[in-house]
Amino acid sequence: MRNIKTLERVISYQAAVWTHDGEIGLRTEDEAHRSLGAWGVQVTAAPRSDEISVPCYRLATLLDLAGFQEVDILKVDIEGAELELFSGGMDDCLDRVKMIIIETHDRFRPGSEAAVRKALEPVYDLK
Repeated sequence: MRNIKTLERVISYQAAVWTHDGEIGLRTEDEAHRSLGAWGVQVTAAPRSDEISVPCYRLATLLDLAGFQEVDILKVDIEGAELELFSGGMDDCLDRVKMIIIETHDRFRPGSEAAVRKALEPVYDLK
């Protein structure tokens, strides 16, 4: 928030981009209560009492809230959550994005890259 406070055209939402509008849980420990490490966070659909609950929005909702009919560049680096996001939360808004820069994380979540490619194929020439 400090980095953007002087930027008038930046709109900030303390929320997650996800497959639906609502709330999700953020977990920093696995099921056995072992730490996921300094950067480790897992998303859960039904937060436990010891988890952080955050608002979540579909990308189309975020674009609408910001008043954008389209965006020039969308950067996605979500540490494996691209598997869920591109499997069911992006298909109605990809035509509003001119370019996507994305880092997939098959090493964490096998199938992430395939989900992204499948979602993008109908909209972008991936060859």
